[in-house]
Amino acid sequence: MADNEGTNDIKQILRDPVLEKELQKKLITSVHRFKKEKTELILFNLSQSEFFMLQIIKHSKKNEKPGIFVSELAKKLRVSAPAVSRMLGSLEERQFISRQIDLEDRRNTLVIITSQGEKVLKESEATMDDFTGRVISHMGYEKVAELLELFNSFVDVMEIELKKN
Repeated sequence: MADNEGTNDIKQILRDPVLEKELQKKLITSVHRFKKEKTELILFNLSQSEFFMLQIIKHSKKNEKPGIFVSELAKKLRVSAPAVSRMLGSLEERQFISRQIDLEDRRNTLVIITSQGEKVLKESEATMDDFTGRVISHMGYEKVAELLELFNSFVDVMEIELKKN
């Protein structure tokens, strides 16, 4: 019965433009709050993008050798190659990655994680595992699983709507 009440509330909101506008504001505010969380404080001064980038680089191989091309990294991260190059510059400055020109095609640059990069990634992954474990424990497994299902549906719909523009 409680589920039907929640569904009826949502249907009421969709019929009421004022309530719908309020829901839109709450959604934007929540997404903004989520994005503003400073996970770099627990990621050893890595941004979220750098953290995910190091994970992709570490687990990528090119012709059985470690590394990934900048263009492939950009596709996986869904950002432009110039944006990836800027982020790589920061990681390279801190000696977390190295770049090598591809000997078979000099237009390609291969990105490889360094031992220092692997060390900071391993520490960040352990810290992130501990953090997310505590969040899941606090919220409850069922709520987190439901949140993920709903959030993935939300992102799917967003992608469809963005393609229309």
